[in-house]
Amino acid sequence: LAKSVAKDTCDLDGKVLLEKSVNIINDWSSFFKPERKGLTHEEYVGIWGELYFLKFKLMPELDNPVKVIDYWIGPSGKKENRAKQDFTFDNLAFEIKTTMSGSSKDIKISSKDQLDKITEELYLVNIFINQTESESGISLQEIYDIIIRKISSSEGFKIDFVKKANQFMSKASDKQLKQKLQYMDSIIYLVDDNFPALNHKNIPEGIIETKYIISSTSIRSFITKKTIKE
Repeated sequence: LAKSVAKDTCDLDGKVLLEKSVNIINDWSSFFKPERKGLTHEEYVGIWGELYFLKFKLMPELDNPVKVIDYWIGPSGKKENRAKQDFTFDNLAFEIKTTMSGSSKDIKISSKDQLDKITEELYLVNIFINQTESESGISLQEIYDIIIRKISSSEGFKIDFVKKANQFMSKASDKQLKQKLQYMDSIIYLVDDNFPALNHKNIPEGIIETKYIISSTSIRSFITKKTIKE
């Protein structure tokens, strides 16, 4: 906690320093006293998908894999409007949507910002998963632990990751932490100006928030064959 406060407030002073310190302490409070009330189904598959994408799709493609922690916005980053998508690089961003087997393949967009393009390129990644008891599956806790081991030599990145992930990890029930899920497939869509999305350009003034569902069959033409590395 002390390292986190020092790292994130070293350039601040006065009232701003105090407010930032209080916010950091509040963020860490659930780490020291986990609630374990359980995540909603949407939160559970969402954080699993984001951590899976971080570890198994992004890390292998980066020259410095630990840097991916900087690019992962995390739940607090979206609340503070630091960025709009789950992973934001200098000139591109990825919004991750995870779909459990048996669920509708249509894509739920939960805010007006999720597909609001602020980078040169924006991709919507739809990950498909399935519950399993086999060894081919991997639990939320296992993914988290693998990432921690991968970045353990970089104290600053480790602190940032724990702080970001903890907002969901501390709420997850024991069953959710241990349940094995299996990655089945993923589809990557290019979100360009013709993609059917609501954003600041086409939402009438006065509308503060919105949720909507995109038909997966209507966006097949936006599927890209580009790999993550490309």
